[in-house]
Amino acid sequence: MTLRAHRLTLVLTLGLVAATLLPAAAQASPIDDKRAEAARLQAEIDANGAKISALSEQYNGARLRLDQATAAADEAQARIDAAQAQTDHIKSLLARRAADLYKGAGSSDPLAAVDVHDATEFAARSKYASAAANHDSALVDQLARSKEELAAQKQQFDATKQTARVERDRLATSKREVESANARQSQLLGQTKGELATLVQQEADRKRAEATARAREITTPRAGRGRDGNPGADPHLPPPSAGAAAAIAFARAQIGKPYEYAATGPNSYDCSGLTMRAWEAGGVSMAHYSGAQYEAFPHVPLDAMQPGDLVFWGPGGSQHVGLYIGGGMMIDAPQTGDVVHIVPLYSNPIGAARPG
Repeated sequence: MTLRAHRLTLVLTLGLVAATLLPAAAQASPIDDKRAEAARLQAEIDANGAKISALSEQYNGARLRLDQATAAADEAQARIDAAQAQTDHIKSLLARRAADLYKGAGSSDPLAAVDVHDATEFAARSKYASAAANHDSALVDQLARSKEELAAQKQQFDATKQTARVERDRLATSKREVESANARQSQLLGQTKGELATLVQQEADRKRAEATARAREITTPRAGRGRDGNPGADPHLPPPSAGAAAAIAFARAQIGKPYEYAATGPNSYDCSGLTMRAWEAGGVSMAHYSGAQYEAFPHVPLDAMQPGDLVFWGPGGSQHVGLYIGGGMMIDAPQTGDVVHIVPLYSNPIGAARPG
C-alpha cells in the first residue's frame, strides 16, 4: 500500500470515529444542561426558602418589640393618669382648705369657725394647717415632675413603637417579594417532566445524604465527652431537660402540617412557633421569636446536644430554629410551601440552647 493510500485510510478511519463519537457528545450535553438547570433551580428555591424563614423570624422579633413597646407605653400612660388624678385630688383639698380659711377670716368669731375653745389650740391647728398645705404643695410639685418624666418616657416608647411598626411592615413586604420570586422558580420546576424531574429528585437525595453526614459529624461528641453530655464531660453543662420527651412528642404530632409565616398552630407553624408550642407542652414558656429563644436558655455545645434541645441559625439565633431529636436530626418547620418534617441539621448552625 502506498503512502498516499495509508493517509487516505487514516483520514477515513478518523472520520468514522468522529462520526461515532459526535452523537454521543451531542446526547450528553442536553443531559448535563438539564442537570445543571435542575441544580440551579433547586438551589434558588432553597436559598429563597431560607430567606423567607429568616424574614419570618425577623418579623417575629419586630412584632415582639412592638408588643413590648406598646405595653410599656400603656403602662406609662396609666401612671401619668394616676399622677394626674392624685394631683387633682390634692389641689381639691388645698382649695377646700383655702375656702375654710377664707370663711374663718370673715367671721366675727374665728374661733367658732374652727370649733376650738382656746387660743393655744387654735394656734396649734393653724400651724398644722399651714404645714399640711406646704406639704401638699410640695407633693403637687413632685407629681408634676413625675408627670413630665413619665410623658418623656411615653414619648420614647411611642417612638420605639413606630420604629418597630415600620420594621415589621418592611419585613412583610420583603417576605412577599421573596415568596413571589420563589413561586416563579417553583412554577418552572413544576413544569418540568420526566428526566429533569428525576434529576431534581436525585439532586435533592444527594443533598440530603450530604446533609445527614454533615449533621452527624457536627453532633458527634468530641473525645472525652460522653454522648449524654454529662458524666465525665463538662460539669457546667445543664442536665437534660425533663420536659424534652413531651416537647418532642408534640412536635412529632405536627409532622405534615404546613409551614405558615408567623403561625403558632394548631393547623400551621413557622419554625419558632413550632418550638414554642412544643416546649409549651413540655412545661416551658418562651417567646415566639428564635432570637429570644436562643437568649432565654443555657447554651450547650453542638456536640453535646440532647433530644429536646433547640438548635439555631443566624446571628444570635435570629434566622431559624429547629427541635433536635438526636442522631443529627431535627423536627423543623422549614419554609413556605413545605410542611413540618424530620430533616438533618442544616449547615452552619450557630449554637444550641436547652430549655427546662
